Amino acid sequence: ALAGETGLGGELRPLRRSSERVREAARHGFRKIIIPRSSARSAQRSGDVEVLGAASLSEALEMALEGGS
Repeated sequence: ALAGETGLGGELRPLRRSSERVREAARHGFRKIIIPRSSARSAQRSGDVEVLGAASLSEALEMALEGGS
């Protein structure tokens, strides 16, 4: 799962209620969620969901496409 907002330069902006987004990903059966790095530090883990932080859209896409899961 991916959650966040991008700026015009491709940067990922901080996500409000990041822990809520992680819980929703777990509830829907996702095993990974990629959110802005600044929000990943404070996000509470939920279930078996791995929380990954990315600084830019290109970094998030690389994370999403590697490993195929």
